[in-house]
Amino acid sequence: MFGADTSRVEELARWNEEWCVSAFLPAHAVAGKDNGDSVRLKNLLRDAENELTDLGWRRSAVADLICAATPGNLSDRASAIFHEAGIATYVAPGLAGAYRITCEPPPLVTVARRFHLKPLLAELARVQRFFVLGLSRGAALLHAGGPNGLQPVDVPAMPSSLDDAVQYDDREPALLLHSASRAGDGSVVAAFHGQGDRDDHLSEDMMRYLRMVDASLNGVVGNGVPLVLSGSRDVVARYRQVSSNGALADEEIFAGPETIALSELDIRARAIVDATAAGRADRDAAWFEQLHGTGMASNVPGTVIEAARRGRLAVIFVASDTQWWGRFDADATAPDLHDFRVPGDEDLLDAAAVDAWKTGARVHVVPRDEVPGEPPFAAIFRY
Repeated sequence: MFGADTSRVEELARWNEEWCVSAFLPAHAVAGKDNGDSVRLKNLLRDAENELTDLGWRRSAVADLICAATPGNLSDRASAIFHEAGIATYVAPGLAGAYRITCEPPPLVTVARRFHLKPLLAELARVQRFFVLGLSRGAALLHAGGPNGLQPVDVPAMPSSLDDAVQYDDREPALLLHSASRAGDGSVVAAFHGQGDRDDHLSEDMMRYLRMVDASLNGVVGNGVPLVLSGSRDVVARYRQVSSNGALADEEIFAGPETIALSELDIRARAIVDATAAGRADRDAAWFEQLHGTGMASNVPGTVIEAARRGRLAVIFVASDTQWWGRFDADATAPDLHDFRVPGDEDLLDAAAVDAWKTGARVHVVPRDEVPGEPPFAAIFRY
């Protein structure tokens, strides 16, 4: 059992050469008592077995494929597999995997040329990867956040502290003289003061330190991956001045890396990331309403699906609780929709969402009543 992550979803999204089985099931706390969920999942996979046989597969090949789709711990009453809100199972010749998901999907099985990935795309949005950068004069620490909590990230080029950043400075303090007072005999007594000591250079050193930290993150923190800052108000404000990262979270955690427990840092950072994601969906919905009717946004299914295929979408909303079964061949002018799924059909909402995600669009998999305009599709074009 895996948690959803970008690399695994990318692997599944590339798979389109063979018939693919996707099965989803909500999990229940009572599963450990009566194995009810294991029976339900086996029944879903049996439906897939029958469908593959109808498509011309040999019974023995189908049996081997479905066996690979069944998690090994499915019959264990104490298994943690049922301690999540839902289960997603994927199998095709040469590939099999089961994923835990935190939403509760409706029972569903599909057999199509592509995997059904809307639940995992929604999962990525909920447990997306993020980074937390903790900064103080005494420490600079980067952690990666994900389904398994915060994990330290080794950044070899990043200075470990302000002292580390400026340790090779060769500054010679200069002594300057000025007349200060007269001695009893009327002569001028010279007074000396220093220039170039550490306090005089603290502001300059701090900015240099923060620039070095920022430069070290290039290639480590990916584009679009949220970065939450943690540190004193002064240090955080200074880092924002020099940062080249376009995905800094709007909110920060005012606690230095030496003063906050990792578990608390994880909870607070995750709340900031979740709020940022929710705010982005709201802003994208408002953006859609502004553009609707201008030719730069659409709810028309054929238009949205084709634009997703061609990489023209900047944003897409698709309904998580709705399926549009059918086919949309490359040479067709409109999708062929069916009231009920027939063998070989795919959910065209899912197909558009995956195509858009693969080409870098922001994908919002949300309940139907949260799709702007006329659900279940809404899209904003890049051009």
